[in-house]
Amino acid sequence: MGEGASDSQDRDPEGLGFATADTRFQCTICGECCQLEVFLTSADVERIRLSKDAKRYAEELSKRRSTLAAGEGKAACLFLRSTRCSIYESRPLQCRLYPFFPIAAEVLEASGLTMPDRAVRSVRGSTVYYFSIGQHCLGLGKGPIPEWESILSTWLQYVKEEEQG
Repeated sequence: MGEGASDSQDRDPEGLGFATADTRFQCTICGECCQLEVFLTSADVERIRLSKDAKRYAEELSKRRSTLAAGEGKAACLFLRSTRCSIYESRPLQCRLYPFFPIAAEVLEASGLTMPDRAVRSVRGSTVYYFSIGQHCLGLGKGPIPEWESILSTWLQYVKEEEQG
């Protein structure tokens, strides 16, 4: 967990971390998040195909629903070069969200989880969302406080694209 992150997040009894109003984040370009599987929406694939840096991967992209390479040892994103994203401007929506991921309160409640009082929440229509945290991100506790509405908006775009196929 990033330096200073422990005082800017709460944990529920299951150990899931949630952002609080003072949670800070700044990417350290460590590449660790690029070791996670990222599920691509059809729109993600199209955005990547149109990017000048990814044209050579067009055929590969048409065969997959995630960015993980099937390589030896530690799995890594197809677009990871050293610790940098080679398609950063066209990166998938799931990557744009990391290390935050909004979860609907009703989903958390159905799982029997109690939300910490200080957890950041956002309301869209009649649905309340809480922002969970990728707890192993080295950028947590550094940099500015994120714009939560922007994160939620990106996530809602991801959900919409997933529903469209």
